[in-house]
Amino acid sequence: MNGVALAVFLLAIYLPHTFFRAIAERYVDLGRRRDVSQFDEIVAPIIPSALFHLQTWIVVHGLCFVRNRIPLGAPWQFPTVDWRLVLTLGSDTSLDPLIAVLDDRYRLMWPLAYVIALTFVTFINAISLGRGALLGLYTTADPDIYPAAQAQVDRRGFWNPIKIYVAGTAFWAWKLFYWESFVPMFSWAVLKPFVFVKTKEGTLFHGRFERYGKSKDGEIDTIAILQASRFTRRPIREALRAGEHPLRGLKGMLILKWSEVADINTTVPNEIRDLWKRWDRLRAKDQAPAV
Repeated sequence: MNGVALAVFLLAIYLPHTFFRAIAERYVDLGRRRDVSQFDEIVAPIIPSALFHLQTWIVVHGLCFVRNRIPLGAPWQFPTVDWRLVLTLGSDTSLDPLIAVLDDRYRLMWPLAYVIALTFVTFINAISLGRGALLGLYTTADPDIYPAAQAQVDRRGFWNPIKIYVAGTAFWAWKLFYWESFVPMFSWAVLKPFVFVKTKEGTLFHGRFERYGKSKDGEIDTIAILQASRFTRRPIREALRAGEHPLRGLKGMLILKWSEVADINTTVPNEIRDLWKRWDRLRAKDQAPAV
């Protein structure tokens, strides 16, 4: 195999996989595993791309079969691949057959049709993976922590359940290859739960998780919290007796460096409201000054 043939082979393997990840990551963060070796990165795209080509082969030949059932015009016949020509691309002996192929518009139409079909098949798989991941997050979300998640899944009508089933099936199939690449915190960026965040300095914050930022190396670098509040560092009863409210609201968006976070966990949306009621009872009991 010479350099030209090798370049064609690499394009056939890595371009569909690159396109697939680019489309899928519009919906889901696949991330990049730190424990993956360079060899694994080279080999990983081969099986997914082979599946894309297999699906494309089935689609193209299926269309030819259906078209040939209709007695209209000349039958469609997808040409076989001349592997000797492919493996000798760039050599003097292959130039004449290659020029002959390029001059034949009918034979040139099939590679173009194959590329279009391959792009379409890869696009559908990527959309199905991304949409399936989102649907999986919404349908399996804890209703106590994410009460609005189920409303994101529209099961009305005839086509919506079919699209949900197709996307879910594709997701469960493709996650065999990409499950370990999913960024765990991505689910929070989608569902946006209320969280408690404790820094390494001991400061405790509460708010709604909005998103996370990543460094150039692909590692989580920052987290963003909306509707943020900061807890006092004084004991709650002591703060109430001194007339200080235990929780102070912060304006705007709170950005925390991930390296400064010691602990983070989700909570139910009404947790702060329940805390306020408890503090009001303590303040009334201790007869602390009104805040």
